[in-house]
Amino acid sequence: MKKLGLSILLPLLALPFAASAGGCSSDDSSVPLPQDGGNVRDTGTGTPQDSGTKLDGGSCTAAKETLLKPIDSVSEGEVAVLPSVGLSKTIYVDASAGGIANAAKNPRVYVNLETAAKVSVTDRSAETSSAWDLALKRDILFVNNGDGGPANGSALFLEGKGFDDVTAADAQGKDFPKESFFDLECKAKLDERQALKTTFSGWYVYDEATHQITGPKPGVFLVKTAGAKLFKVQILSYKTQKPDAGAAASAQYSLKVQAL
Repeated sequence: MKKLGLSILLPLLALPFAASAGGCSSDDSSVPLPQDGGNVRDTGTGTPQDSGTKLDGGSCTAAKETLLKPIDSVSEGEVAVLPSVGLSKTIYVDASAGGIANAAKNPRVYVNLETAAKVSVTDRSAETSSAWDLALKRDILFVNNGDGGPANGSALFLEGKGFDDVTAADAQGKDFPKESFFDLECKAKLDERQALKTTFSGWYVYDEATHQITGPKPGVFLVKTAGAKLFKVQILSYKTQKPDAGAAASAQYSLKVQAL
């Protein structure tokens, strides 16, 4: 039997290594998330490691699809202006998304701060729309900027500040972050509760014993709209009674809003 030459043998030996190295590893497991109203939230934060282009040349397209679970329909959540005093407006936003069990099947509700109204965009069309400023779904909020959208929005929390005490001067010299949902390897950024980390993360008080959101933290958000106009936004309640006198439920917000 003739011996194989070295030039023939080396490529054959390399084949098993090439096959194993060519596959892309993935992490398909869902991360347990904090409970909201007594049930574990599922926002689908398990994202593939090879889902996108980042490092620093792209947008993690596949990871974003897995993370945000976009729904191509307009939210049925109601947005209405409640009785307000002075220059500010109080906006009711139903971001309950059909309840915890049905949240993955329902789109976000999108709000324009200048008009204090819902914007009729889907999760898909919102990706290219500058008409909205805030996206809300259950206890996760984000602005129209960076990984959140195509515009110039941003948000910064002034912890402990009273609404009437916040002025445009509070924005001077401040670094307004962009929405950045992924690291350089397209892995989702999570907060301490293992939920999607956004510029609004940490807005609530969370009861470790009952695993429920008990209310918003004291403070006010400085929010830049999609058009880079400055507003102050305070989350007054996460469990608001509907304008038609329906029952109060979680993920039904009342937001105090005023242009600066």
